[in-house]
Amino acid sequence: MTKQMEITAAALRHNRMETFCCRKKEDIWPIVSQLMPVGSRVAAGGSVSLEQAGVLDNIRQGNYEFLDRNRPGLSAQERAEMMKQALTADVYLLSANAVTQDGVLLNADGNGNRLAALVYGPERIIVVAGSNKIVPDVEAGFHRLRTVAAPLNCRRLKLNTYCAKTGHCVALDNGKSAPGSGCVGERICCQYVISAYQRHPDRVKVVLCEEALGY
Repeated sequence: MTKQMEITAAALRHNRMETFCCRKKEDIWPIVSQLMPVGSRVAAGGSVSLEQAGVLDNIRQGNYEFLDRNRPGLSAQERAEMMKQALTADVYLLSANAVTQDGVLLNADGNGNRLAALVYGPERIIVVAGSNKIVPDVEAGFHRLRTVAAPLNCRRLKLNTYCAKTGHCVALDNGKSAPGSGCVGERICCQYVISAYQRHPDRVKVVLCEEALGY
């Protein structure tokens, strides 16, 4: 494993987040599956990382009660209701916009549903992140959010935002410290959560992969 990943994993463990490291995306599901008892009620946030790692497909094919908000045929109302039900899941999976070498997870969200689950509700949280998301500290994490994660996700979702057009947050051009300052309309940086030291030990599990995953 890279030295950067080893340092990050040690810091996350210090902050009471059990952390696993692997070299390639194919190694992720064997780890994740060991963290999810058969029959668990499982939900997930929108995540390119989970899709690329094959985690969501494996859950769909496994013996789980999957609250799959992307299931074909769901109406908008049914999808919204399922996102609420996800807060009562046994296991909730997501990625992170940035993971700092001093053991902090940084996430931004539009609706706030995945951040609500991360903060409180599901008994177990599993975060899957590629090494491309590791940054030195929270300040660098916000920079990554402004110049990588938000612009690429807005383009993926075909949203009409400043960062989708320019590749960086309008706040950087406005000289503002708050991410998204001056952005309106379809922005996805509406809620921010910094997950540091955990009161409940090992509720949050982190799987770090040496391969790049997601945005």
